[in-house]
Amino acid sequence: VFIKFESTPPFWHLFWARLAGHAVSYLTPAAKIGGEAVRALMVEKTNKKKVLASVTVDKMIELLATILLVVVGVVLAIIKIAMPDTQKAVFILLAVFVCFIAIFLFNKQRESFFIWLVDTLKKVKIKFKYLEKNRDKIKKTDAYISDFYSHHKSTFFWVFVLYVILVLLWTFEIYLTFLFVGADNITYLDCFLIVTLGTFSFIMPAIPAGIGIYEITYISLVTLIGIKIDFGVAMVLMRRILGLLLAGIGLIPILKKGRFQDIVVRG
Repeated sequence: VFIKFESTPPFWHLFWARLAGHAVSYLTPAAKIGGEAVRALMVEKTNKKKVLASVTVDKMIELLATILLVVVGVVLAIIKIAMPDTQKAVFILLAVFVCFIAIFLFNKQRESFFIWLVDTLKKVKIKFKYLEKNRDKIKKTDAYISDFYSHHKSTFFWVFVLYVILVLLWTFEIYLTFLFVGADNITYLDCFLIVTLGTFSFIMPAIPAGIGIYEITYISLVTLIGIKIDFGVAMVLMRRILGLLLAGIGLIPILKKGRFQDIVVRG
């Protein structure tokens, strides 16, 4: 995505920026969002408007791919798992809700997302002088985003496909984790349902890193699918440890470059 906006920095530069953004996102109440600003600030010596535009587009494509697979997961769960009608209704309503939000945000991005956001804040009496002062720059960022959707549809498609593959690889990772803890009767489809339906625990804001919500959601799904709760607890604990370890690694480039104070001040 970034290549379509500007000549790209070295791969490892972007890799560490992405990891830093992931670390901050992981530690926010909604564990899938929140680190995009950090990710943009970590990419130095580039046009910041283009960086922010590329990060925004990338996050939207990731969101759309994830929601597509969540909808597939909901359909498969309703077909495969015997559950009360109320639970089916909850899953369907949640899927419809996230689809509506994603489509709404996608359409706004194709027009002028950030200006719409600034104007919306003004309507509810929330004003930031910095945003008003830099309104022209914000419009320019919106123009970059809109231009990407209009002129780089093939890139959009392939990045979308890559994110779908990423979720499928994540599913395989969960599958291997279950095998490691001794759950020999687990299937790849079971793991796909756990990953896709468990995504709701990341979307709904709660507390930093989703502590508690994450564990309850995944253990409940494991039980619903018919897997022994012992295996579910072991899997969740392993995933939590790995997640915290990765978040810790992601904080290293922020602290190493002395960016944390800068990020807080700009935020």
